[in-house]
Amino acid sequence: MSKTIKYNGKEYEYLGNGSKATGADIGWKMSKDLYFRCVKCGYMMNGNPNKSDICECGKLNKEIGLGRFGSSLGDDSIEVYKRK
Repeated sequence: MSKTIKYNGKEYEYLGNGSKATGADIGWKMSKDLYFRCVKCGYMMNGNPNKSDICECGKLNKEIGLGRFGSSLGDDSIEVYKRK
């Protein structure tokens, strides 16, 4: 049975932690279909490769202009989800 969570009334299926859970061989795969959860504040960040974002506590950050994505808690702390 797969793990699912609810966030803002929507259901998300857990894929795993870290970049490998996105299906990328190297680095992070960004997609509008993927969501990244900050384990500190619970914020769900969309993986849209054309939109910068930062979680509510500032631990998870995506800067498209600089090509950066990650968490100050470590990449393996980032939970990866797909909306159901």
